[in-house]
Amino acid sequence: MSRLLALSLLVSTALVGCGGSGSSDGGSVPSPSEKYTFEFVRMITGATAPANCTIFDVDEQNSDAVTYAMMASDVKIEIHNADGTLKSQVLTVSEKGVLTFSKNDIADGGYISIIDSPSNDDLFYKVLSIQKELLGNYLISVKRPQSSTTCYEGGKAEVIDAGYPLQTDESNIVADAYNYETSHNSTVAQSSRRVQLEAYSNEKILEKAYHSNSLIGYTFISELTKDLEFTDTELVKINETLEFNDLTASNELSQLSIKIGNGEFSYPWYKVDLASEVSFPYVSIEQNWFYSAGGKTAKNWSFMRNGTISSAFDIQLPDSLTLTDTAPTISKSASSFIFENAGFNTTDVSIQRSFYTQTNGSSTTLNHSIYSIADSNGTVVIPDLKLTNLEPLNPDSIEVSVLAMETAQSDTIASFLRNEDSGDFVSIVLKPENRIKHNKAINMNDYTIVER
Repeated sequence: MSRLLALSLLVSTALVGCGGSGSSDGGSVPSPSEKYTFEFVRMITGATAPANCTIFDVDEQNSDAVTYAMMASDVKIEIHNADGTLKSQVLTVSEKGVLTFSKNDIADGGYISIIDSPSNDDLFYKVLSIQKELLGNYLISVKRPQSSTTCYEGGKAEVIDAGYPLQTDESNIVADAYNYETSHNSTVAQSSRRVQLEAYSNEKILEKAYHSNSLIGYTFISELTKDLEFTDTELVKINETLEFNDLTASNELSQLSIKIGNGEFSYPWYKVDLASEVSFPYVSIEQNWFYSAGGKTAKNWSFMRNGTISSAFDIQLPDSLTLTDTAPTISKSASSFIFENAGFNTTDVSIQRSFYTQTNGSSTTLNHSIYSIADSNGTVVIPDLKLTNLEPLNPDSIEVSVLAMETAQSDTIASFLRNEDSGDFVSIVLKPENRIKHNKAINMNDYTIVER
């Protein structure tokens, strides 16, 4: 069995376990015998949203402008074989913006490509290609203007509570400032504890106490109240520190953030000043500690390492990962174009985002993102989109991002596919109902992302 086939089986098995045939989070996957369903939307931001629309975001910095979605049906779908050739089978998105298809419609190692065609407002082709082994029940956003008057009403957020945090007993410490952390709020440290917060109904609130800008105490508060109420719960004193060892060798570590976990949630705990600190405030009675470290390697790769913290806290890239100072390239082999990420090699499970732009010499441009299971050298066959004068002969730009994990983690893979910061013009959207699951995956799992 080839390594790539073995990885495909691992990833497919992990993703099937993630979702079953239940509700989709923009990343859950049915069993092989079932069908996949894509729902297509165009995101809209405005002062208000139509009744019953799902709200994806509220911009408090912009007069509380809301983001919602309208169903989209003007979308072109293509199927490509593993060698990149176009399959003659036609898939059509319904007038309601829904596409349902069988896994067997796509050959092993093949792709389904979502093509967002140019419009009068936008001369760019925008394409998202997803390898068969990474398919699932996805909500997908496109940019092309649509005629639909139907808004997306599914996947609404879980219940959110609002109010004041219970006022804890601070008599055992001397603090001059406090801040609070929830999935929805991260307040500035201040002397007043009268702050209004939002949190999920099953989420605790992290309260942190400071003296002269030093973190000296904390506690987890169980609920928010409509009026100020007091509890005899005392803040826990912080009298320990934990040292970390930067073992990234010649790589440049530029940021280190510490997180603490409680149940399904993680909370920002401490941002380390790498110029002056080699440790952080620590509480040994807490068992769930995580870190996120970022920087740039000596081989010109940006990296982000996420992991758990134990009593021996070493920050290093996995030994299974080898990086060289080689930029990704695109070349032609026989009838196929090949995306080559020769600067990357790993024995871990790896999912790769390959991206390029191509201009035809006038005003039409192609932006193409490809998600696939990477082989050990990051080689990916590019689906042949058959767009006139837009073959990737001389790409204007090439980018690559790779998620590497020792074992396949279904939630982490799904979160990588729907990364809001990826820059994908056609993208898999996170449904509000699954933000808890998404945040847990990106903050509480072990993985590495490298890109250039």
